[in-house]
Amino acid sequence: MSEAITNTIQHAYIGSSTRSSDESDSRWWMFSQQKDGKLSIVVCDLGMGIPVSLRQNSLIFSGMHSEKKRRHTQFIDIAARSSRSRTRLPHRGKGLPDMLEFVKGGDVGGFLIYSLHGAFLYNAEDAREVGHDFSTGIPGTLIQWTVPLKSTDTII
Repeated sequence: MSEAITNTIQHAYIGSSTRSSDESDSRWWMFSQQKDGKLSIVVCDLGMGIPVSLRQNSLIFSGMHSEKKRRHTQFIDIAARSSRSRTRLPHRGKGLPDMLEFVKGGDVGGFLIYSLHGAFLYNAEDAREVGHDFSTGIPGTLIQWTVPLKSTDTII
């Protein structure tokens, strides 16, 4: 969860046309819900989006050809699986892959990334990944992480 927030703060608005000297233009939101034995956490921003961010990141795409033909879903899939980061720091770039792997380690929960015109979803109940591009999109990125709670866990 902290990596999703850190990514939003450090990457969502870099070079974005929505960024101005007014810091209110670089806001982010977090929502959470406890329901049916699961905890869902959503972090969203109105920044540049994962596809734009990765296109600007030559480290991620070094050696990859035809990046302009990639769909938004493909960019999101790369972000969810790659441990590379624009910062080139060894401890960065692991947040989304770690979140996905955590959900994959169980049989309850899910992981959703929706950014611009693409979405990536992993559903732990049927161990299925789905990606889809849409003709209309959202500004920025929304990440939802749903994990099971033990019967003794309590959210206050």
